Amino acid sequence: MRRRLLRGWFVAGCTFGRFKPSLREVTRVATVLHMPLRAAYRVVRLSYFHDLLFAMEWCALASRPLPGLLRDADYVVSSDPETIELAAGLPAVIVALPHMGPYSASIAWLAERYFRGREIILVRSKQATPEEHQSLERLDALGVTLRIFFIDRQDEFIELLRAVRRGAVLITLVDLPQQYGRSVEADILWRPGRLAMGVSDLAALCRAPILLLRTRCDGVRDTILVEGMIDVAACDAVSRNHTAGLIARFLSRAVIASPAQWHLWDRLEEFYAPADARA
Repeated sequence: MRRRLLRGWFVAGCTFGRFKPSLREVTRVATVLHMPLRAAYRVVRLSYFHDLLFAMEWCALASRPLPGLLRDADYVVSSDPETIELAAGLPAVIVALPHMGPYSASIAWLAERYFRGREIILVRSKQATPEEHQSLERLDALGVTLRIFFIDRQDEFIELLRAVRRGAVLITLVDLPQQYGRSVEADILWRPGRLAMGVSDLAALCRAPILLLRTRCDGVRDTILVEGMIDVAACDAVSRNHTAGLIARFLSRAVIASPAQWHLWDRLEEFYAPADARA
C-alpha cells in the first residue's frame, strides 16, 4: 500500500510540474547510455521516484512491527534461490550488491530467510545516520546479530577478518569509486574507470566467496537477481583485476537493464577521476 501511495503522489507531482530533471542530468544519462534526450529525461525523472522509494523503505525497516516486516518479505523473490542457499551454507561468505533498487528490503529478506542465527557484518563507507542505525537495529528482530564496520578505519580491519573467519556474513556495496580504498581500473559503462576493490582482498584473506546480486523493484514486488559467486584466489594484482572486471561488467549490465534504479548517477564522474595515491 505504501508503494502505491508513493507512486500516486509522485505521478501527481509530475503532473503539476514537480520532479523536473536538469539538462545536466539528462545529458549525462543520454551520453553514457547512448539514448535520445527524451528517453534520458524519462530515466532521470523515474530515478527520482526510486530514490524516494529507497528512502521510504529505510524508514519502513525502522518503524514496521515485526509482523509487518515478515509480511513485506512475501513481496520479495529471488531469481536463483539455490545459489543463495548454497552460499548461506558456507562457513564464510561475502554478499556484494550495488546501490540499486530498495536494497535495504533485500538485506532484511536475506537475513530473515537465510542467515538467521548468524552474525551479519555490514561494511559501510560513511557513518550511519540515527535513522539508518534505527533501521539496521531492527534486523535483530529478524534473528540476526548485526555489527557495522567502516572501510576507512584500518584499526578495525583485523577484527573484521576474524569475525568473517568465525562465520559472520559480510554484506558490502561494491559500486564504490576509488576514494573508498585500493582501486583497480576496469571498464565501467564503456569507459575506463576505477572501482574500489577492497572486497577482493577481504575475500582472499577470509577464504570467502563473493555472492554477487542486485535488487530490482518491480512495482510492489522486489526481485533479487543473482549474478553468481566469485572465488578470489589471492591478495594480488591479478586477482584484483579479475574480480574488478567481473564486478564492472555486472554493474554495467545492471545499470543498462534498470538505469533509473541506480542511485549513484550523481557520482558517476568520481569513477573516472585520475587514479589517486591508493590505487
